[in-house]
Amino acid sequence: MSLDLVLNSFDAVIILGISVPAIFVARKIQIPKLRFLGTFLALFLAVHGLYHLIDVIGITYGGDLLDFLSDGFTEPLSYLILLVFGISLYRLEE
Repeated sequence: MSLDLVLNSFDAVIILGISVPAIFVARKIQIPKLRFLGTFLALFLAVHGLYHLIDVIGITYGGDLLDFLSDGFTEPLSYLILLVFGISLYRLEE
């Protein structure tokens, strides 16, 4: 068992575990702008946790498709969501 597998497994469990309550909390926020920000943050956590989970499956079973799906699709998507969150937060403060 490699260190990469252990760390990605741990990251996947922690991040996906945190994303579930974050989604429920974001849905309960009454202020629309804050609900939007909370939803984007929860979405980032879910997609980034999914990236780690797919990476664990790719390390375990191998395959170019899983490698592309984790490193080429879900990781950039999660960072794009985080970037949109940051820009939205900046615009909210103006």
